[in-house]
Amino acid sequence: MAGRRCLSSMSNNFTTFDRERQLRAARLIAAAVERGRIGHGYLFYGPRGTGKRSAALELAQAVLCSSRADEVPEALGSASKAVDAVERCKKRLIEGNHPDGMWIDTRAPRLGIADARAWMEWLSRVPYEATRRILVVEDAERLTREAQNALLKLLEEPPPAAHIVLITARPLKLIPTVRSRLLPVPFRAPAPDARLRAELAALGLDEAWERAFGKAAGDVLQFFCDLPRAPGERLRRYEALLKSGDVPGIEAVLVFGLVFYRDVLAVALEGDGAPVVLETARGCLARRAADLGPTGAARALNRLSCALSAYLEAHSSAAVQAMVLTLEEEERVGRSHRRAF
Repeated sequence: MAGRRCLSSMSNNFTTFDRERQLRAARLIAAAVERGRIGHGYLFYGPRGTGKRSAALELAQAVLCSSRADEVPEALGSASKAVDAVERCKKRLIEGNHPDGMWIDTRAPRLGIADARAWMEWLSRVPYEATRRILVVEDAERLTREAQNALLKLLEEPPPAAHIVLITARPLKLIPTVRSRLLPVPFRAPAPDARLRAELAALGLDEAWERAFGKAAGDVLQFFCDLPRAPGERLRRYEALLKSGDVPGIEAVLVFGLVFYRDVLAVALEGDGAPVVLETARGCLARRAADLGPTGAARALNRLSCALSAYLEAHSSAAVQAMVLTLEEEERVGRSHRRAF
């Protein structure tokens, strides 16, 4: 069975659950808790770094710790003792010491039917200390089809005191029947343009952003969308782009390239619905994502980033030209080799 993870070992890696940014998720969770009607099954889905794990931890605390104040004997009762009881419960849950909370480790490459059956057996037991039990499965896309079908039986007829939360950045990896029996709780990524602009501004590139998305943006986009296969032609097209009167310089072209390949990488990882900056170029992004895959897009992004750093440090146009000559080169060679077999 995949290991049960101590929450304290990962607590520093939790992205804060930003209720203002994740307003819909916050409202769904708060409504269930406030009404005392926490569902048996939830699907927390969305890009990494959006607070899904922190939200799941808060839900687990609500399931296991919210009633602790009522359990303080009246002879000992006081507001402070009630608060202490709740805080002790939360601390034990975070440390992985609560007998009625289980958080599934993600180190295993796959979660199989044996894992699912063990979780089902654990959930079917009478709670040891709390009134309910909760299971959280992180990176649930690792569940095999057989494991998902086994969990389906649990979701169709859940034990009365059991709750399950599946967390994933790739919900379409779960079979439709499993998704249909879970309450979907979406987590949205920050607007990619706002996030990227903030990163570029920190590097002093906010003006380059403005120039990159000026009146010549269509020409630069076309260059990256239709990047020539031959290195020499690629370099010739790049130099012609710079010589045209509208294109605002090397720095702006590189910034646009960073945005372009970030979007390609997002689509390669998350599919057509990925949040992107270049919304009007989704067709081009999808083609390039299919062509390069996540590894190729990440490699091209890294080359652009290195070229931009070199240019900012020494204004070396030669470094940029070398990048243009090799951009995507390994990916193109790899694809030609695959076609040859």
